[in-house]
Amino acid sequence: MAKQSKQSHVDVKFLKEQIATYRRLMRRVTPGPWFEYRGLIWSEPREGQPVASVRHEDLYFGTKAGVSKECAANSDYITALNPKDFQEFLAQVDAIMKKFDQKKKPGTSP
Repeated sequence: MAKQSKQSHVDVKFLKEQIATYRRLMRRVTPGPWFEYRGLIWSEPREGQPVASVRHEDLYFGTKAGVSKECAANSDYITALNPKDFQEFLAQVDAIMKKFDQKKKPGTSP
C-alpha cells in the first residue's frame, strides 16, 4: 500500500497575529525567570508579591486540600511560560517564519 503524503498547512497570518498578541501581553507582565514554590509563582529575584498563585490549600479555612495533579500541572505550566523564555521561543518562531516566507518568494534563497 502506497503512503499518501500529507502536505502540512502553515497559517502564517494566524502565527503572526498570535505572536503579536503574546508580545503585547508580555510587555505588561513581571519579567522572568519564574519559579514555583508551594503553589506560588515567583519572579527571580523573589521580592514583594508572587507573580501568580496556584494554591494547593484553602486560603479561608487553612485546611490542606492536598496537592491535586491539576494544580501541580497548572503550576508547572505557568512557570514554564515565563516571559524571558517565551520571548526567546517567539524569536525562534519568527526566524523560522522568515525562512518560510523567503522560500515562498520567487528568486530568493533560503
